[in-house]
Amino acid sequence: MVELMIASVLLSVITLAGALLIRLVSTAVMKTRVNVDSTMVAQRAFMVLEHEIYAANQFTKTTPTEVRFICDSSHAPGFALNVSSSPDVDGDALDPATWMTGGNLKPSWQYGYNLKDDDDNNDGLVDMEVKIYYDPVLHAIFKQENYACSTIPCDGGSNDVNWTPKKKIVDRVYFSSFTYFGNKASDEGMNLDTGPIDGVIDQNEMDVGDDGDPGTNDAGEGDGVLSKPAEVALVTSIRVHLEILSGTIKKSAYEKQADYVVDSEISPPLVAAKKGAD
Repeated sequence: MVELMIASVLLSVITLAGALLIRLVSTAVMKTRVNVDSTMVAQRAFMVLEHEIYAANQFTKTTPTEVRFICDSSHAPGFALNVSSSPDVDGDALDPATWMTGGNLKPSWQYGYNLKDDDDNNDGLVDMEVKIYYDPVLHAIFKQENYACSTIPCDGGSNDVNWTPKKKIVDRVYFSSFTYFGNKASDEGMNLDTGPIDGVIDQNEMDVGDDGDPGTNDAGEGDGVLSKPAEVALVTSIRVHLEILSGTIKKSAYEKQADYVVDSEISPPLVAAKKGAD
């Protein structure tokens, strides 16, 4: 009888230990699966965001949850460069073919891909502005485009309401934000590295107000946002902060913490090129 009781106790202990081991292993496997899944989601998200923002040649609006920028019309749907029928697609009276053969030499940016010319079809409107923004209610990042902007950014005028329907480009976003930086090597940024002097032009140092100069205490200076055109013009790169949710485990109303947190900086090369074009 005693032996039976001892055997029963030992069997219970072994069973409980086995159940605990299975639970620990299952939890570890699930965590690994969540980490792998959320990492892949984050990688895809940054691939999409880099592809979109990399095409920018001028930033027009910079807030913590929304960025707007101008793209060349070659990025618009339906754009077709047909040199045989219309070589001068941007209306600058220059034939791209002559540059290739050495004739009519002009600055290279004037040939077909004219960074200074945002109105290639000469209708008096900016050909393409893009906005990318984070929606905290839908926990996703969306993109919209406008192909006829009368103001920059497209916030007013009869044509500026013609934004395309919003398109979800990144989902499973627990939280996202944009942080902006300037370039100390540029003419505009060389005098902005004031506090601390670290070689980095951050948002606080670009918060210079309407006149673009620090220390003048003009409208918009030191208000904590880059809302003035002179301030937005200083932006050359964006740091994107993403907090990603895994699709492996359902999270009710996104109440739990993110599964993967990552930051990445995107520096569109054409922003600096456009500033230097003449």
